[in-house]
Amino acid sequence: MFYLNVGIAIMKKFIILIFGFAILYPSFAQNWNPFPFEQETFFKTKIPISDMFTHDAPDGIMSFKFDSVNYKPDGTAIYYDQRVRQLNNIECHDSLFKETKLMLLEKPIFALKNDSFALRNDTLIYDHYIRSIKSSKVGNVWISTEVYTPYWFYIPLNSKVGNSWDIINPKGVDTTLEKYQKISFKCTSLGVDTILSTIQDSVKIIEISINNQVKGRFVLSKNYGLITFPPFNNLFQTENNNLGELNITGLDNKGTKMGYVPKKYTFNDFFQLKVGDIKYWVNSTYSLTPGDYVRSDSIINVERTDEYIRYDYYCVKYDYDDVSYPIKRYYDSDTILYSDFEQIIENNFNTIFIVKSLFSPVDYVPFIFGGNILLPSTTIHLGKPLIEGIDYSYWIHNNGEQIYYSDDSICQIGMITDHNMWRSYYPIIGNDYISLELNSTLVVGFKMDGKIYGNIPKEFTSGVRDYESSAYIFPNPARDFINTAAYFGWQYQIYDLLGSCVQKGLIDSENINVASLPTGFYTIRFFKEGKQVIEKMMKE
Repeated sequence: MFYLNVGIAIMKKFIILIFGFAILYPSFAQNWNPFPFEQETFFKTKIPISDMFTHDAPDGIMSFKFDSVNYKPDGTAIYYDQRVRQLNNIECHDSLFKETKLMLLEKPIFALKNDSFALRNDTLIYDHYIRSIKSSKVGNVWISTEVYTPYWFYIPLNSKVGNSWDIINPKGVDTTLEKYQKISFKCTSLGVDTILSTIQDSVKIIEISINNQVKGRFVLSKNYGLITFPPFNNLFQTENNNLGELNITGLDNKGTKMGYVPKKYTFNDFFQLKVGDIKYWVNSTYSLTPGDYVRSDSIINVERTDEYIRYDYYCVKYDYDDVSYPIKRYYDSDTILYSDFEQIIENNFNTIFIVKSLFSPVDYVPFIFGGNILLPSTTIHLGKPLIEGIDYSYWIHNNGEQIYYSDDSICQIGMITDHNMWRSYYPIIGNDYISLELNSTLVVGFKMDGKIYGNIPKEFTSGVRDYESSAYIFPNPARDFINTAAYFGWQYQIYDLLGSCVQKGLIDSENINVASLPTGFYTIRFFKEGKQVIEKMMKE
């Protein structure tokens, strides 16, 4: 009986030990994980777009959500999110270089950057590489050299106060990074802090020093991951006196939301313009000097199917080729977005800016920004070329260059992880404030549902009599009717000074009744079988 009781006591202790380990081990495995598995964490950053359009610098909301993990034989656990999984195939990089080299027409430099995170035991490993093609011209021949420059650092997640370590990165070919080869890390404090004004958790601070000067910090929560950190690849930039910080603003842990969790934007949040609505543009350096222009895009047709959405525009543009007298030009344009446009918009791995605009018809406007673009066989095709291709082509800014991604690549492409450092724009049609080129065209106003928002360029509102009497339409000025016998069988559209189509139809008689039009200046567009004629009219 004695041995039986002893055996039972020992077994109880063993069961308690096993049960305790089963409880503790999952907790230990998750403790100090910078990106808790399946938790979506939102960070806030300030990256100015243009003070011209916002009361304050826009709030950038960046999210991380790691949703799968790959355990390797060496003990490394690679955490993947939807962005990271897009660049696993090295052939993607080769294909990308071939395409961009052609699109860039042998410009001097192109660089592809990539980021990845891995956990080995209790250590976070960040791997960042720059793979670039540098070209130089010798006589009439371009000579290109491929350069691969890796940078990395690691953080022991269970480091204690006073622990420090240095990272020495290779010089590589880019000697501009020479003075920033050494990055020092030191765990300076461990305590309890309040996160998102509601959660108390253990928190440790790891300071980052470059050339013996503190430049930034990591603030790591035991159970909720990173709550403050610098943009990682800022560590490898040569002129950063301050690395900057991204601060947690909210989290969504399997449906439990804390802090500020951004709205999941849908198709209708972006594609708001309808037939009859107008966008007004000026070039970014607009100052009435040669080369400047203003333009309006009037939507005349919207078609949406399961495969694409199509917008047709009537464009009016004033070119200041001669400052004293702008040349007025007219265009027909269309934009077609194919396949997965809704997935692009609703992809929750995109950085969302909540921009308060000076002239928005809604209080806050979603503006997608970031280099973490996921393109599952998606591209944007143009019908007839728009004016200089601005606004509606799919360009991505990368170190001052422009890269075009197309369906023809052999893999899915996406910039990943450290995407606040990349400047990319989606060609959204609705409340789109900034277009895509470096010397950009800026939206300065809208006409939506008959209401004016923002500033309409004076070229579309002035009463300047910039027309000449026409022999094809008369009388001009007109009161009730105009004779249009020369255009019998043609279609016509009449536009006011704001670019709105106020009357249209088929010319099936010698006259058009314009009696209902208010007094003012108008443009009449006649078109038939690919031909068009623009006439100007004054209504008395």
